[in-house]
Amino acid sequence: MTERIGARRAWPAGFLGMIAIVCSVETTIARRPVDFVETSRSSWSLSGDAARSAGNQDIVCLGDSLIKHGLLPRVLTERTGMTSINLSVCAAQPPVAYYILKRVLDNGGEPRIAIVDFKPDLLAGGLRHSASYWPELATVREAFELAWTGRDARFMAETVVAGALPSVRNRREIAAAVRSALAGKTNPLRSVNLALWRNWGVNQGAEFTPKNPGFDGRIGETDMNKYMTKNFWCDKINRKYIERFLDLADRRGIRVVWLLPPISPGLQMLREQSGSDKSHGEFVRSLQTKHPRLIVFDARKSQYASSMFLDPVHLDGEGGYALSCDVASTLQTLVESGSIADAEPCWVDLPAFRARPLDPRIENVEQSKLAVRDASVESRRR
Repeated sequence: MTERIGARRAWPAGFLGMIAIVCSVETTIARRPVDFVETSRSSWSLSGDAARSAGNQDIVCLGDSLIKHGLLPRVLTERTGMTSINLSVCAAQPPVAYYILKRVLDNGGEPRIAIVDFKPDLLAGGLRHSASYWPELATVREAFELAWTGRDARFMAETVVAGALPSVRNRREIAAAVRSALAGKTNPLRSVNLALWRNWGVNQGAEFTPKNPGFDGRIGETDMNKYMTKNFWCDKINRKYIERFLDLADRRGIRVVWLLPPISPGLQMLREQSGSDKSHGEFVRSLQTKHPRLIVFDARKSQYASSMFLDPVHLDGEGGYALSCDVASTLQTLVESGSIADAEPCWVDLPAFRARPLDPRIENVEQSKLAVRDASVESRRR
C-alpha cells in the first residue's frame, strides 16, 4: 500500500535505542577513569587538566617521565622562593610540552621559567610513537595541527574518534577488567591508579618512588636499543615542535631551562663510547645558536650511582630529591646574579651527586598506597 502523503513517520526506535545504549556505556566508562585508563596515559589527561588551572606558577616543569621522577616542586619552591608545578607526562615528545605550555598561557598563566627535558629515544620517534596517548590530551584543533604538520590524516581521524569514545581508547584496559571480573579477581589497575594519582597530587605532579632493589645497574641488549645507545637523531616533527616551543617561550618572555638529567652509569658509559651522547649534546647546543636565551643544565656527568635509579634512566626518590636540590640551587644562583635575565646562552654542568636527608613531608608511592588502602577501609566501615 502506498504511504499516504503527510502521514506521520514512525520514530526509528531501534536506532534511537542503540544511540541511548552507546551514550550510556561511553558515559559510564568516562566516569570511571580509575578503572579503565592505563596509568601512564592518565598522566596526559591529568597534566592537561592541571595546565588549565595552574594559575600564576613561576616555574613550570614540562617534558617526560625523567622530569616526573626527577623534579619535586616542593623543593624548587622552598629553595628558590618561586612557586612551581610539575606538568610532565609519561612518554612525552616535544609536541606535548608545546601544547601544555600553550594551555597554561591560554588560561592566564605567566610563568617566568619553564624547565623541560626530551629523552633521546623519544626525540627519535615520529608522530605515531605516542599515538595511543594523544586522545587523552589533544583537542580537535590540536589533533588537526599535529596531523597537518606530520602529513598524517589517519592520525587526525584516530585521535578524534578515540578522544570522543572512551571505549575505543581504553579498549585494552576494559577487556582486562572484564577478564579479571570473570575470573573473580579485582581489577589491579584501580589500586595502581589510585596510589599514583594520589602521589602525583600531593607532590604537585611529581612522582616520589622508593628504591628498586631489582635494578643492579646492568644494561641489557633491549635497554641498549630502547635508550638510543648506539646512535642519536631527532625526528623532523619533533624538531619542528621544539622550535615552536622555544619560539613561544621567547615571545612570552619565558626563560627555558633544558635539563639533561643523569642516567645510570652503565648506560651513560655506553652512550659516550658510541658517540651517541656527544651527538645528543651537539644537537642541544645547535639550538642555542638560534635561541640564545636557552639555558642548559647538564647532569649527565653528575656521578649518580646505579643505586639512585629505578631502571636505566629513571631516578628513584632519593635521586630525584638530590637532583631537585641541585637544580633549585643552580637556578637560584642564576636569578641572584642576574644571569637568568641575560640574552646570552648558558650551559651549566650541575654538581656531582651529594646525598641529603630526605624531607619527611614528601610522600612516596608506598605511603600513597597505604593512605589509599586506609581510606578504602575507613569508607567501608561507614
